[in-house]
Amino acid sequence: MKFLLNISLILTIGFLNLVVMPAAQPMPLSIPQVLNQQSEGQNLIREEGCFSQFGIKGIKECQNLIEEDQSNSVVWNRLGRILYDLESYEAAYLSFKHAISLSPDYVLAWANVCAALRSLQDYEKALDACDTALHFSSDLDEFINEKVLALNNKAVALYSLARYQDSIDTIDEALALKPDDMYVRLNRMVILHNIAHAYSSTSEDLTL
Repeated sequence: MKFLLNISLILTIGFLNLVVMPAAQPMPLSIPQVLNQQSEGQNLIREEGCFSQFGIKGIKECQNLIEEDQSNSVVWNRLGRILYDLESYEAAYLSFKHAISLSPDYVLAWANVCAALRSLQDYEKALDACDTALHFSSDLDEFINEKVLALNNKAVALYSLARYQDSIDTIDEALALKPDDMYVRLNRMVILHNIAHAYSSTSEDLTL
């Protein structure tokens, strides 16, 4: 049975900042190797703007970087994150997909595609995207956050498909990896609350 959520589930959107960059992610250099000092400094300022700003300003900063280097998958993923926050889900989806076209094993971008598709109510494709993210994910400690992100978003997609037990099992898998994750714990409570509400409503309908 499908029903409206009383409390919104949180789809976690992942993005990388300039400091933390997993070595396993294929990322082309956004700055050409041969630059004078002034040009290099200007590019670093633009990167900082893209990864620290939100809204229209953040979009413009990321677009400036893309104009200089269209092959940087991390910048495309970041642009998608900003668009998603503005509820421009279709544009966010296209940005995340472009990031994947540049780096096919980009776990964060796949998890973000899952979130965008779920917001576009394409739940089956959202589930497929999260499964792809998990396929490429690593069990190494430094990549746990990526895997938790993908599991969380998969749980929300499963919930949207009314696959409630699978949703709970998936969210529990995420919590086993990161028990103190506030968003995952909250999603578990919300899922259980709404499942209970659904069954309660069904029982009331049957007795009337």
